[in-house]
Amino acid sequence: MAKKAKNESVKRVFGSLINNASAIDGAKFSPWWIGVVMFVLGLLLPIVPLFVNAAKTNGTSFMKTAEYGLGLDKTFGAAIYDLNGALTFNNTEKTIDWSPNTAYSSDDETLIGGYVATSGVTKDQYDLRVYFSNLTNEDEINKFITAKESIVYKKGTVVPVGVNEEGYTPSSIYFFKNTFFLDIYASNSTTKKTSMMVLADMNCLDLADGNLKTYLCGSSFSKDNAENRITAVNNLKTLIDDTYETAKSKQMWLGSLIYLGVYTAVNFFMMLMIFLMSRGKNNPNNYLNFWTCMKIGMWTSFCPGLLGLILGFIFPGNAMMLYVMLIAMRTMWLTMKELRPTY
Repeated sequence: MAKKAKNESVKRVFGSLINNASAIDGAKFSPWWIGVVMFVLGLLLPIVPLFVNAAKTNGTSFMKTAEYGLGLDKTFGAAIYDLNGALTFNNTEKTIDWSPNTAYSSDDETLIGGYVATSGVTKDQYDLRVYFSNLTNEDEINKFITAKESIVYKKGTVVPVGVNEEGYTPSSIYFFKNTFFLDIYASNSTTKKTSMMVLADMNCLDLADGNLKTYLCGSSFSKDNAENRITAVNNLKTLIDDTYETAKSKQMWLGSLIYLGVYTAVNFFMMLMIFLMSRGKNNPNNYLNFWTCMKIGMWTSFCPGLLGLILGFIFPGNAMMLYVMLIAMRTMWLTMKELRPTY
């Protein structure tokens, strides 16, 4: 007898994938824990593609479409190589330091370097600025970056713009005591194209040679060598990716927990809808109590979860909403097909 009941439950599990009647029978006659297992799996499966997609995200994702054509491949290595001082990384304390040359002077003491174009539409103006500050507080760092982004220069110069003068904002890389940040502006414009997703976490970096300049540009960099310039940008990408690992890990787990909570709430709402739709004196299913309706919702949640898993990998851009749409469609189909009133 127990074997027959077990076989019936197995049939109902597989049948519930495409058959609403099997899901209802499973909720009414099969052990309650089967529904709970199906419910948990239905919640976890659609989160898998979200987790995987987040794991594939790199710190340099923001650069995929914005860097080329904006001159970063030509300007970054030159700007770092010509820094007026030594930019170093303390691998023990995970901090960045800058030692200025004794002859160094600037109208902005934090502007430690910058690439000034010698030809083209941006001749004699910044294509890239390099900043350093000892700030460590995140709010103060964000205020610092915002203040520097607000500086607009007169076109054809490195002088802040005057009244009614046409200006531009150069791309900038900001080095701080324990982080760095990069934002990219359109050439010869005040239009911001993109920026790093978060401040870099230097605790992720393991750099035995503390010379950041050598790490980024190499020991024999030439501004006229295209291969050297591309290598410098690739080294920057590696630096950004390496220092994004902490933020990526947090994003993966926090995002998954948020969507787990959202999907759970949506499921309980659908269970409530199943209960409400089975009420009424003309509904032959009005004998179903709330616990049974909850179990019906559990049994019907597995198929949308499985489809959410499959479709989430096929359509990663829509993965976060697929499960909500699928569970809503399954519940609507269930209530209209099996729980509708008779007149």
